[in-house]
Amino acid sequence: MEIAPPELENVFWRFSLAVYGATGVEEECLLLQEKYGVDVNLLLFCAWVGTQRDLVLSPADIAGADAVVQEWRQNIVRPLRSVRRALKPVERGTGGLRTRVKAIEL
Repeated sequence: MEIAPPELENVFWRFSLAVYGATGVEEECLLLQEKYGVDVNLLLFCAWVGTQRDLVLSPADIAGADAVVQEWRQNIVRPLRSVRRALKPVERGTGGLRTRVKAIEL
């Protein structure tokens, strides 16, 4: 199955950037990711659906959304996250490579 690249100019992406950029949200999301394995984009999707579409997703809806992004997360996001983490101890002198990898991961 070939994964289509996400369309980044959409209301969900703009919502995600605004929420994730709010004070303290990035840190809390990353804590949930590290401690519980939460997919931050899926978490933001649930928040978007609830706040912007006035819908409550069922566990089956969330599982379905998770299944849609599973291959992308496994093949793209997790490897990028591993690279970003590996660069953390040597961040100085990399010309901002870790920051660029983080941006791509997001």
